[in-house]
Amino acid sequence: MKELRPTIRIFLLVMMIMCCVSSYAQNKMNDPVVKVKSRSDKNVSLIWPAFTGDVSQYVLERSTDARRFQEVSVVVAMFGNEEPLYEFNDRFRSAYAGPLYYRLRVEGLDGGVIYTPVTMLKAMQAK
Repeated sequence: MKELRPTIRIFLLVMMIMCCVSSYAQNKMNDPVVKVKSRSDKNVSLIWPAFTGDVSQYVLERSTDARRFQEVSVVVAMFGNEEPLYEFNDRFRSAYAGPLYYRLRVEGLDGGVIYTPVTMLKAMQAK
């Protein structure tokens, strides 16, 4: 029985470390991934970093009410040694100055799907 105690201690230490790492990853995932470069009444310029792992594609989604999201663009993931920075210009047919909400649906090669936290753009001030 004495031989198992060091193994149990090591197991518990490993579990504690994994919980801390998982908690850190969850906190980082709460930060918005899609960043706004610029906005006008007819255009929003967005960027986001590549995810690590086996990503198939990024589906950019937009909403005007933060509840119903519509697909705006599908970007196929680039594979290589460098982590690319993706960029997309969302153009509107007519001027829109109200609030906007963006998120990514990240689709993996294994068919898994992850939604990023929502990026909110407040309504533009009237000039």
